[in-house]
Amino acid sequence: MWAKIYGVMNQPTLQKVVIPHSVTAILNSAFSGCTALTDFVIPDSVTRIGSRSLENTAWLNRQPDGIVTVDGILYQYKDCPRFVRVDARVVAAGAFGGSETLEEVEIHEGVAYINAGAFADCPALVAAGFFSDACAIGDGAFLNSPQLVFYCSHNSTAHLYAKANNIPFRKVSGQIGDLRWVMEGTKLTVYGSGNIPSGNGPWHDDVTEIVLGKGVGSVGNSAFGNLSKLDKLVVQSRTTSFDAWTLPAGRKVGVYCYKGSEADKRLKPNVVHPITVTYLGEKGDANIDGAVNIGDATFLQMLLAEYGDRLLTADDPDVLAQGDMNDDGRLTVSDVTAIQRYLAEAATVG
Repeated sequence: MWAKIYGVMNQPTLQKVVIPHSVTAILNSAFSGCTALTDFVIPDSVTRIGSRSLENTAWLNRQPDGIVTVDGILYQYKDCPRFVRVDARVVAAGAFGGSETLEEVEIHEGVAYINAGAFADCPALVAAGFFSDACAIGDGAFLNSPQLVFYCSHNSTAHLYAKANNIPFRKVSGQIGDLRWVMEGTKLTVYGSGNIPSGNGPWHDDVTEIVLGKGVGSVGNSAFGNLSKLDKLVVQSRTTSFDAWTLPAGRKVGVYCYKGSEADKRLKPNVVHPITVTYLGEKGDANIDGAVNIGDATFLQMLLAEYGDRLLTADDPDVLAQGDMNDDGRLTVSDVTAIQRYLAEAATVG
C-alpha cells in the first residue's frame, strides 16, 4: 500500500518540505504554486512523483538550464538537447514530455522507476537504450513518440514494456563499457555514451552496415578492421572522432556523415582505405538516416499530423534544412509531396 502526499498547493508562505520515509508517492501538482518553497527533501522511499509537483516554486525557478534533480529524482530537463543520459534513481512524470528536440535517451543502471508520461509526446525521439534491465516503467511513459525504438536486453522490463505497448524494439547483442550494440541481420547499431576501444570488436564478421549513435565519442584503431564485408558506415554525431585506421584495409566503404564533422576530417579516401563520403543533409533525408526514401515522407507526415503546418523543428536545424524541400523555412505537406515526387522521378529514371 502506497503512502501518498497530496500536497498543499498554492501556499505562499511554505518554505521547507521534508517528506517522511513512509511516503512512496507524491501526486501531480502537490506543491505547485508554493512560491516561497526553497527547501525540498525527498527520501529514497519515493519512486512515484507526479508532473508539475514543484511547479512555480522558488526552488524550481532558481535551477539552471540542464537536468534538474532533487534527492535522486530527475524532475525535468530545462532546454532539452538531442541526447540525454539518465543516471538518476527516478524520472518524474512529464520530465521530458513534449520535447520537440530530444532524439536519443539512455537509461543507465540504478534507474529504478520511470514515471508516467516521462518521455511522452516526443516526436523526434528515435531511440531509448536501456542499460538497466530491471527499471520499472509507468503507464504511458513513452506514449505518442511515434518514431521510438527500444534497445534492450531480452526479457528485461523494457523488453516486456515494449511488447505490451507495441513499441518496436531491438534486443541487445552485447556491451562494451557504456556502449551497447545490436545486430539486425548484417546491420550493426552501436548506441550509448562512450568510446569504442582499439582492436577488433566483438561483432560478427558478416557485418555489412554500421550505424553509430549520437553518444559514441570515439572509435579506436582497427575497431572495424576485421569486417571484410563492410559496405556502409553512418555516423549520426558531428563530434565522434576516429583513428585513421578504423576501417578494414582495402575495403571500399561508403561513409555517411556531416560535412565538417570529425568523421569527415579523419576518414579520408586513400590507397589503403578507398572510401566514398556522402554528406548527411541531402535534401529529402528528413529523418537523417543517410538515404532519401519513403520513410522520410512518412516521418514528415507524422510530424504534421501531430503539430500541423508550422515550424515543427526550429530547434533541429538538420531536420528542418533537409525536410524543407521548397526552401520556404517551414515543414508542410508540400514538402511531403516534393519528396514523393522526387522518389517517383528517381524510380522512372532508374
